[in-house]
Amino acid sequence: MVRPCAAKRVEIEMEIVRYRQLVDRTADEELLRRIRTQIAELEQKLKDRSNLQMQFVQALAEGLDERQGDSLLAFRAALRTYKSGKPRNLIEAKVGATIGRSIFESLRRKHGENYMDKAREELADSLYSDLDEELALAALQSPWLTPLVNERSPALPEPPAPEPVAEGRPIATIPEIDPPEPALTFDEEPDSCRLINT
Repeated sequence: MVRPCAAKRVEIEMEIVRYRQLVDRTADEELLRRIRTQIAELEQKLKDRSNLQMQFVQALAEGLDERQGDSLLAFRAALRTYKSGKPRNLIEAKVGATIGRSIFESLRRKHGENYMDKAREELADSLYSDLDEELALAALQSPWLTPLVNERSPALPEPPAPEPVAEGRPIATIPEIDPPEPALTFDEEPDSCRLINT
């Protein structure tokens, strides 16, 4: 089975190859310029994805070596790379969530009993602005993180009270009419049951 990240990498590499083949067959200067721009964008995507993967693997390795401080730095670098690609939808939100969760799990291992305060401080960092979806997904993976993420999120404002309607002509309402149910005899089965029973 091909991992999703590997599949995406291959997909980007194949696009680059196709565009390079077009360059060899195209004489139009404007089209060549657009193709070369597209190739440069795809190469940047590939570089950003590779950097993120390398930073993440480096962080995992340092965590295994019990170097949580170095691991945290590498996870934060990976999260910054993820965040820089977020406007371009470069990498899926679940990857950002996994990186975020890894940061908080490293904090928990590094700081022991004091980890909640350290996690709260971490969440206050500007690195986590605009990562609400990723933090919510991370909290689903690590339930102890849920109250901290909820603290961080501002409460939704209450909707304004409806304004009173001015007295005047009553507003006509359209009655809802339900279509009559078809009468089925006991020996007939509805279509959905036929599909299940076949």
